[in-house]
Amino acid sequence: HITVNPVNDAPVLSGALQFDVTENDSFTQDISADLKVSDPDSTVFGWALASTIPGVTLDNDGTLHMDLAGHYDYITTGGTLSTSIQVKVTDGSDFSNVVDVPILIRGVNDAPVAHDDTIISNQSVVVVPFSALLDNDTDEDSTHLSLAFAGQSGLAQVITIGGPAPTVIA
Repeated sequence: HITVNPVNDAPVLSGALQFDVTENDSFTQDISADLKVSDPDSTVFGWALASTIPGVTLDNDGTLHMDLAGHYDYITTGGTLSTSIQVKVTDGSDFSNVVDVPILIRGVNDAPVAHDDTIISNQSVVVVPFSALLDNDTDEDSTHLSLAFAGQSGLAQVITIGGPAPTVIA
């Protein structure tokens, strides 16, 4: 008399999936359509990330969320970053093998961020160095910033740009 006790077979994850995205992309995709699970003991699986990158999450049902905006602004315009996430599934008892999902993130031109500047003077002519106006402004894609002036009625009567600094005459 031989007794055979069943044991759980771990699920096997297969298939290929890759993403080619920009640093500001945001989308949701059901990856269970691209990555297949086989398991002789089970038909219900939970999806999980074995490793991840900023801006990427995976729901238990296989729904992948990518919201990359703000995480990869350092990638220069036209530059790329090759990275990946690792996906696995569970049948409730065992985890599957890990499948690597390559992600190519492409840099795009990010707008510079300008911050208000306040200059107070008791003088009728104020000379302001460019550096004073640009010190608190940033651009993830460039170290070169330039100024463009937009006057508002009552704030400045004459703005002269030229020489080493702009001159504002109130």
